[in-house]
Amino acid sequence: LTPSGAAFYEAMLVLLDGIATLRRRMVEHLDGRVPAGLREALVRVPFEPAATFYEAVVATNFLFYLDGCDDLGRFDQDLWPYYRDDLAAGRVTHDQALAWVRQLFANVDTTCSWNCAIGGAAADGAEGSNALTLVCLEAAKGRRRPNLALRLRRDTPDAVWDQALDTISGGTGIPALYNEEEYVRAIKLADLGVADPDLPHFAFGGCTELMIHGRSNVGSLDDTFNLALSFEQSLHRHLLNCPTFEQFMARLKEDLTTDIVAMCDRVSANQKSKAQWQPQPLRTLLVDDCLDDALEFNAGGARYNWSVICIAGLANTYDSLAAVKQMVYDE
Repeated sequence: LTPSGAAFYEAMLVLLDGIATLRRRMVEHLDGRVPAGLREALVRVPFEPAATFYEAVVATNFLFYLDGCDDLGRFDQDLWPYYRDDLAAGRVTHDQALAWVRQLFANVDTTCSWNCAIGGAAADGAEGSNALTLVCLEAAKGRRRPNLALRLRRDTPDAVWDQALDTISGGTGIPALYNEEEYVRAIKLADLGVADPDLPHFAFGGCTELMIHGRSNVGSLDDTFNLALSFEQSLHRHLLNCPTFEQFMARLKEDLTTDIVAMCDRVSANQKSKAQWQPQPLRTLLVDDCLDDALEFNAGGARYNWSVICIAGLANTYDSLAAVKQMVYDE
């Protein structure tokens, strides 16, 4: 173990001590103020494995707050074993589970947080929709957040479709519907290096930015590329000096290359700055493979690292190019 590696693991232990202290103070504060079940759950989780679905929901909410209120990830896949076992043992009813998930979703809404991905493939690639998927859909009806993302396959059960359509009728535009087979095909075509065993775990950040659940550090909108602005600047710079449309397109592509390189340099500089000045120790603790490699989350510790760039003005630029070709060169 190198000195830097030893310091890394020591920092993780300090972080765990801090989380344990926070949890202890919360338990003390809640004593006599809330139903005993919540306090008793926090006595166990998240430092001991959840024993029930309720404890799993409490642990999820605790870590959601601790991480700064972001995304819930593949909630129905993570918590399904707890719900399944409690249903089989008679420890929970559908209505109880629905009330708890509704409260969790209300917390997401109150904090203006983001996404929750449900449905789609399980870890082994088989159809993974389950009874908790239906509970999540029911709990989301009429709600603004989370941005519920429903992954659909050819073999998605009819019950999921029926509940999804009922939830959409609530008028808030959720869940968003994702064709899982096409999404996986697109991930492969994008050559992002996602290993086949990790493909079932794709999820979303923010509105719809691609992430790999528990395995990735994806800069959500790290930059915006205004394609229409680049086009306009090229138009004024080159149009009068290009006797053919092909020559104008060549100059435009040169300008776009220059602008894209400059954008990539900005993103790279920002990533280096985050690695040096904005560590995220909790995500370092929880995201694969940071602990194995003794590497901080923003310093490249996650298994997958890439950026999401917003491309603005794409359709307008296409329409403008068609107009230039027709009006200036063809006619």
